[in-house]
Amino acid sequence: MKLIRKLVAPTIWLIVISFLLWGVQSVLIGLRKETAGVGKAFGKIVTFKEFQDSMRSAELLSRKPNEKMSAEELESGAWQNIVLSIEAKREKISASDEDVLNEVKKFFGGEEMVDSAAYQNWVARNFGEQPRAFEERIRNLIRVQKLVAKHRMVQTEVTDLEIKRFYFDQQNKLSVEYAKLNSPEEAKQFREKTDSIAKWDTEKKKEGSKITPLGPISVEIFSAILKTSESDTGQILQLEKDAISNPFKIKDGYGVFRMMSKEIPAEDKFDEPAKEQFKKRLIEHKKQAVFFDWWNEVMKRAAIEKFGKTVTENQESAAGS
Repeated sequence: MKLIRKLVAPTIWLIVISFLLWGVQSVLIGLRKETAGVGKAFGKIVTFKEFQDSMRSAELLSRKPNEKMSAEELESGAWQNIVLSIEAKREKISASDEDVLNEVKKFFGGEEMVDSAAYQNWVARNFGEQPRAFEERIRNLIRVQKLVAKHRMVQTEVTDLEIKRFYFDQQNKLSVEYAKLNSPEEAKQFREKTDSIAKWDTEKKKEGSKITPLGPISVEIFSAILKTSESDTGQILQLEKDAISNPFKIKDGYGVFRMMSKEIPAEDKFDEPAKEQFKKRLIEHKKQAVFFDWWNEVMKRAAIEKFGKTVTENQESAAGS
């Protein structure tokens, strides 16, 4: 069991994170008599049996070693398996009998188990099902792994300028205090009210102050958190220590910044070894971005619709009856 979970973890857990962030709080099990389904994916009804089977796969194949999956993770994993399985079929990704056999052999140190009765008992003892069902579960897993691998192995080119920019975005670090305001007018008024360090510090000490510390963090993370433009981020980075900025557009509002400290590496630190190192990191960074763009596009097309009660609620109701 631990082996298969170890093999599957790199595929499953990478996507489970984004799936949870996507907004899954409860997966719904349907009570609609006319559909006998738990919901829809890609416009097709997902039956209760299909969903139960997918939950079983998630439980058997996706759980981290020595960790029990939460109900949310189990149900999210089930929907994920359904979406990826349908997408793998759409892209005509297959898994041969030889693929399945080779994967099963891994459980036995690469050797084939010739005693069919012993193999059947092993499957029943470890997975609670017949060999055929177990092997089809493995076949589907292989299809999903091939699908994910296909979309993670995209060719990515990067320029020298991109590498250099990525290097300094990662290595430049800053620490600021900033106030988030709702409108340009409110931000302008705040800037006029705090036009000196003494006034800024006085404002910061007030109960319910809007001033918040941030950092030290890299420029890349700073920009990702506040959603500042490349131009505005550059201007903020140019601030001297204790300088107070004019308002800048940030996520969900406007920000006024005070530079507390910054670290900017010298140009000569960007030598050939650093360039090679950050080239590899940038390529992987871009591959991940492409992968998650693909995943978000798949989820958009899947347009998951869920019916009725949650799996957990149904289980609790059954237990109480």
